[in-house]
Amino acid sequence: MVDGSTNTLNDVYNFERQLNDFFLQVKTKLEKGNKDDVVYLLKTNYEAVKEQINGGFKGIEQATVIDTLALGYMGARDFKTIEHLLNLLKDIVGALHDDPPLLDSILMHMGSMFTTLGKFEEAISLYSRGLKIIEREFGIHGPFLITPLMGMTKALGFTGRASEAITLYCRAIDILEKRGTENKELVIPLSALGNLFINERKATDAEFVLRVRFEKDHIHSQYCEFWKLKRYFCYFPTTLILNIYSKIYGKDNERVGMAMCSLAHALCANGMVTEAISMYKNGLQLIKDNKYIAVDDNLLEEMKTDLAELLHVAGRGWSLELYVQHADVLRMNSQHAEHSMLRI
Repeated sequence: MVDGSTNTLNDVYNFERQLNDFFLQVKTKLEKGNKDDVVYLLKTNYEAVKEQINGGFKGIEQATVIDTLALGYMGARDFKTIEHLLNLLKDIVGALHDDPPLLDSILMHMGSMFTTLGKFEEAISLYSRGLKIIEREFGIHGPFLITPLMGMTKALGFTGRASEAITLYCRAIDILEKRGTENKELVIPLSALGNLFINERKATDAEFVLRVRFEKDHIHSQYCEFWKLKRYFCYFPTTLILNIYSKIYGKDNERVGMAMCSLAHALCANGMVTEAISMYKNGLQLIKDNKYIAVDDNLLEEMKTDLAELLHVAGRGWSLELYVQHADVLRMNSQHAEHSMLRI
């Protein structure tokens, strides 16, 4: 059972270690399929912290324990209990000042769990508070800002607040670029930004985010149509997904093939059918040539359908039947390795 007493800094470290050990224990049991043991363990600790709360103790210690229990129930997929714990947790952290240790982590976890539950406004509020705490402690360009920024953008996207999400994506990209323009961590926000542009019918900007640029070149104003991204794209033309994957993993890597298919999707949305077909074919060929890549079946079906429809619309000679055979080869190859792909 977790002991929630943190009178000194050393107590805080010990308390955090206890919680980490507890969560690891829960995770290990879940991986072994011992869900009943997990539920018993979680309930036992909940009863203990509930007794403390009923006794008038509603501090960071109780909040941290409840947060850990909620994460455990998330692993057990007990969403009803998670919602109850989050509401209890919201009352506790709402009464706390922004300076206790571990509070920023709790807020990040709460934001993620509220997003999973579809309560996006709650998630945005919590991420925003956590972001301010981290900014105050580590500065406005600190790497620890990436978690709340990416969490907020996801929730904002679900609520239709695209312009706010784009601003935060650009901020996250700017922070990550300080580690180098070929940093593979850039792929996540760049991919999400490309998706958002496609959803918002800004395919030209999506294409530029995903575009192949193996050599530095000048950026034309047409690629900077969306004003919030004008400064970013004009000053950092080489931080693009295919460029990053090609330089890190090599041009023949399966990740490059998946990225090419993603780019093809953006090209198609922009009406560039011929280039999209070529990009799809080249990307799929790379995936085929890498015999130890596992591709998710649902995604494979989407790729197969997208290209087949493109070929049909364009009146190309590469028949649907031939493409289905090609995709079946990919499916067989997919059974031999771990999943490694870029989803746009």
